[in-house]
Amino acid sequence: MLSDNGAVFTGRYRRHGRVMLELTLHARGVRFSHSRPYHPQTCGKVERFHQTLKKWLATQPRAAGIAQLQTQLDAFRGYYKTSAHTGRCAAAHPPRPTPPGPRPPPPASR
Repeated sequence: MLSDNGAVFTGRYRRHGRVMLELTLHARGVRFSHSRPYHPQTCGKVERFHQTLKKWLATQPRAAGIAQLQTQLDAFRGYYKTSAHTGRCAAAHPPRPTPPGPRPPPPASR
């Protein structure tokens, strides 16, 4: 599992050793690693994925229970793993116009 260095994820940088999440994951055999401090790009892809998932779930009817939520998550996985979502994202975020070419040099002064 990869996470940032928030207080709920690690005590390493505050001289408190390990937090309960680290201990629990270690006891279950899950390798837990943390991103470099002040390097948000490491977790940016995961955060962007969560943003996409939250926006998609907001368009769905509210799940009545855990089984219905799992069904919605399974549907999202199918949506996300197809090229269809790429096309929709591209339509929602059209490419920026390309900047004009280089400017001509200023006229020579006399």
